[in-house]
Amino acid sequence: MSPIVRRNAVLNGIGEGLWGLGANMILPSTVLVVALKELGAGKTMLGSISAIESASFLLPQFAGLYLFRSRHNLKWRLIWWHFLPMIPTLPIMGALLWFGPQWGWSNTAVRIVLLTLFAWYIMSIGAILGVWFDWIAHLFDKSVRGTVMGASFCLASAMGSLGALAAAQIIATMGPPKAFAILYFCATITASLSLVAFMFVHDPPDTGAPPATPTIRELLAKIRHSYTHHNFRLYLSARAMAVLGFCITLLITSYYTSEAGGNVPGATVVAAGSMMTIMQALMNLIAGRLGDTRGHRLGQLMAVTAQTVALSLPLFTSGTISCFATFGLIGLANGAAFMSHQNMLFETCPHDHRLAHITAGSLAIAPIAIGGPLIWGTVARYSGMTPVFLGCLVASSVALLMLFRFVRDPRHVSQSR
Repeated sequence: MSPIVRRNAVLNGIGEGLWGLGANMILPSTVLVVALKELGAGKTMLGSISAIESASFLLPQFAGLYLFRSRHNLKWRLIWWHFLPMIPTLPIMGALLWFGPQWGWSNTAVRIVLLTLFAWYIMSIGAILGVWFDWIAHLFDKSVRGTVMGASFCLASAMGSLGALAAAQIIATMGPPKAFAILYFCATITASLSLVAFMFVHDPPDTGAPPATPTIRELLAKIRHSYTHHNFRLYLSARAMAVLGFCITLLITSYYTSEAGGNVPGATVVAAGSMMTIMQALMNLIAGRLGDTRGHRLGQLMAVTAQTVALSLPLFTSGTISCFATFGLIGLANGAAFMSHQNMLFETCPHDHRLAHITAGSLAIAPIAIGGPLIWGTVARYSGMTPVFLGCLVASSVALLMLFRFVRDPRHVSQSR
C-alpha cells in the first residue's frame, strides 16, 4: 500500500467512524422506532419505516447518475451535497421533537412530519449512494478494496456502538421527547465533522477516460446488459429473498418492547442496538478480508446464516438477554451482507459503467425491499409476530440454498451469458 493510499484509508476510516457515531445515535431500527412509539405509532406505521428507507435509498440512485455527470471536482460536489440538502434535515427533526408539543401540534402531526423529513433525509443519501461508493471504489485497487472498506466500516460500527450506548443513556436520563431532539442535534455535529475528514482525501485522476454519462436509452441498455448475465441474475434473486426475510428489524424492536417480547424498556432496546453495531464492526472487518482472499460470495453465505439464526431466537425466547442476542446476530448479518454485497456488485459488472450496474442491482431488489416491510407490518398487525418470523425464516432458507447451490463467486466465473 503506497503512502497516499494508506493516508486515504486512514481518512476514510476517520470519516466513516464519525458518520457511524452520529448515525447510530438516531438509528431508525431502534431510536426512531422508540420515538414514534412514544408518539403513538402502530405496527403498520413502524413497518412502513423500512419501506420508506428502502425506497428512499434505492429509487433516487438514478438521479445521482445525472446530478454528478463528471469526475471534475467530484469529491467536493459530494461533500457539498451532504452539507446542503442532507445534514440540515437533522436539526429540523430535532427541533420538531423538542418544540412540536409546545407549538400545539398533535402526536399524529408530529409523526407524519417526522416521517416525511426522515424520507427526505434518506432520499438525499440515496441520490448519491451509488456515486459515493463508486468514488470510494475508484480510490482503492481491488486487491485491497475489501480490506480497506471492511476496516472503515468496522470503525464506523465500533463508533456506532458508542453512539447507541450514548443514545440509550440520554433517553434513560432525559426521557422523551427532548432526549430524541438532543440525539438529532448531536448527529448533526458528528456528521459535519465526518465530512471534514473526507475533505483531506487525495482524489487521484482516473487512469484513462471515464465513461460518459449515458443517455436514458444508453443507461437502460447498460442495465439490460447487466441482467443478461446468468450468475448476476441468480445472485440478485438470492439477495432479494434474503432481503424479504430480513426487512423486519424495526418490527423486532417493537416486538421486544411488547408484552410478548418481555416488555423490554425502550432505553434497553436502544442499548441493545450497541450490540448490533459491535457485531457489525467485527463482521465488516472479517467479511472484507475474507472476501479479498476467498471471494465475497462467502460473506453473503455468512450473512444469511446469521440472519436465519437471528429470526429463530424471538420465536422461542423473550426478554432482555434474548433482545441483546438477537440484535448481536442482526449486526453479524448486516455487517457481512453490506460488505459482501457492495463488492459483489463491483466484481460482477460486465461492462464499462459500474454505476449503471450498481443501479441495476438496486432496481432489482427495490420492489422487495419496499414491499416486504409493508407486507410483514400488515401481517403483524392482524396475525401477530409469529407468522412474520416463520415467513421470514422460509425466505431466508431459500436465499441460503440459492447462494450455496447455484450462485458462483464472480472471481471464478467469466462474465458471459
